[in-house]
Amino acid sequence: MLTAFLKGLSGQLLLPVDQITAALCLLLAFPFAFLLHAVVFFRRPRPCQRLINFLSIAPTYFFLYICFYLARSGTDETEKFAFFIWDLISIHLPIIFVYISLKRSFSLRNNPTIIFALLLIQLSYHHISRQLHFYNQYTVNITGPLMILIIKLSSFSYDVQAGKIDIKTVTFERFMAWNLLFAGFFTGPVVMFNDFQDFSQSPMKWFKTENEKEQESVTTK
Repeated sequence: MLTAFLKGLSGQLLLPVDQITAALCLLLAFPFAFLLHAVVFFRRPRPCQRLINFLSIAPTYFFLYICFYLARSGTDETEKFAFFIWDLISIHLPIIFVYISLKRSFSLRNNPTIIFALLLIQLSYHHISRQLHFYNQYTVNITGPLMILIIKLSSFSYDVQAGKIDIKTVTFERFMAWNLLFAGFFTGPVVMFNDFQDFSQSPMKWFKTENEKEQESVTTK
């Protein structure tokens, strides 16, 4: 049903199905982020962190499946599935590598430039591969999300070196949730890990109480 809808929309707009799907991801990125925040903090002074992690990751996997499998150009299902699995590996491999490296290796924690160089090699491989096999083809490719992911992982490594993040307190589940947060995965902007922590632990106050307004007016004066 979803595939038929995307194909029908593609025919009306005269655009490839994968580009239509990518555009929908862009449009839904930030509404999903606000929805996530509203759900996990609904009548909860201290929300379940596991729920936050799940709701951060689930939409990303859903749209990865749509964008890089269902809407992928080509008719050979076996080939499409193989490409989809390779895309998933390409995303998860750098996440696992950076987490284990920073957790286990003291030398890499103090030399994040090495991590950045290795991540850049992987990204360069994907860009070169796209130029060789899909030159002048305007189709959606994993290199877009991967570029954002590499920036996030590199900045995280430098923040660990600078002492802004204590890697010993970061769980792998939390690390995955930050990397695969839907609002910062397909589109950017790059959300720093500490900002993600604040976002997921501090409820938004849409309406301020009278006492809060008075305190704010006093501090501004």
